[in-house]
Amino acid sequence: MASNYAAFSVLDATINRTKSLLWPFNLGVWLRLAVISFFIGGTGGGFNVPSGGPSYNVPGGEIPGLGEALLSNLGIILLIIALFFVFLVVIWLIGAIFQFVFVDCLRTGEVSLGRYFRPRTGKGIRLFLFQLGLGLIIFLIVAVPVALLIITAGGFESRIASLAVVPFLLIFIAGIFLLALLVGLIMLFTIDFVVPIMIRDDCGVIDGWRSCWRVIRSEWKQALVYAVVKFLLGIAVAILMLVAVVIAALALAIPFIIIGILVAAAGGSVPVYIALLVLFFVIMLPVALLISVPFVTFLRYYSLEVLAAIAPEYALLPGVSPAE
Repeated sequence: MASNYAAFSVLDATINRTKSLLWPFNLGVWLRLAVISFFIGGTGGGFNVPSGGPSYNVPGGEIPGLGEALLSNLGIILLIIALFFVFLVVIWLIGAIFQFVFVDCLRTGEVSLGRYFRPRTGKGIRLFLFQLGLGLIIFLIVAVPVALLIITAGGFESRIASLAVVPFLLIFIAGIFLLALLVGLIMLFTIDFVVPIMIRDDCGVIDGWRSCWRVIRSEWKQALVYAVVKFLLGIAVAILMLVAVVIAALALAIPFIIIGILVAAAGGSVPVYIALLVLFFVIMLPVALLISVPFVTFLRYYSLEVLAAIAPEYALLPGVSPAE
């Protein structure tokens, strides 16, 4: 029964393709795929902004001068927030472009970033704008009920009236869950099916979604089973990758711990401890990305194999001839 569904039947082929691309080990291939993994993985960061002035422990927990310090540094704080926002947008945009670059690398068997990045910039921007628009729509859908809830709750003066908020809140939570499920499905099929369709048909996101919707509508059982299996595979892959990263982190931490003990025996030095911690994370980041390479590659091959199985006209991988 399971063999009738592409989500199950392509697993062996996906594993074989992943092995053939990544083995024998080629450091250059793995590093380039690690770069792709970094950007399509949605990684981000943050900043810790000091108050800019002294702080004191006083009765009542008040900190004299904190408000003035924040106001005096408001321009710097806003600038940092703006730069951080720009950084996230740039990472998001590059990640959208790399979605197409990744498919190009897998379909040609040549893992190259420079060769495919520029030709796919236009499609990546379209994908980015689609995701941005979807995000704004979701924000409005969530923000408006939240604002109404806050305003309504603030106007209640009796306990009986305030109880009316409870069913509204339950409905709102259920709606958020359904919205998250819908958005998850949209993003799943956008990345997994629409991106390769855009490459095959040389079209935009909307036209790609029209073609994708025809595939989903004609093979809705296949698409539904794929969504469920992909979700479960995603959980399994995340667990395996986390275990591998934790093991690597523990192994990598051993020499740092030894050095830290030696530093402590010599009298200790906070700057040295900080430098060791920073160096550990600097080394651990590329290690974690390299660990993610086979997992990310497997999942991308998997989606391409499923799409080729249920819609042969969109078969992009070598060894499978697209329908004319």
